[in-house]
Amino acid sequence: MPVVIPPAVATKLADIETLLKPFDTFELFGELNQLINKTELTDDERLGYQAEVLGFQFTPMRGKDRSPWGGYFGPFSPSEQQLAKW
Repeated sequence: MPVVIPPAVATKLADIETLLKPFDTFELFGELNQLINKTELTDDERLGYQAEVLGFQFTPMRGKDRSPWGGYFGPFSPSEQQLAKW
């Protein structure tokens, strides 16, 4: 199955890259979700969307707040079940 980035997502990400200024990843993730919620996606486009936004669902975790996986990145917003396990 090919990976196809939906045009609205590709345009938004290209705009962010050309601005060359800091941006809020949580806000961008929300904007990308809104773009997709208004659009019917093919299976290939849904896969492309997931590939592009997956990185925005993780955040660096340092010190005592290490991720549940023991790595540098952990979930951006853990569920209550995940928090209970930590």
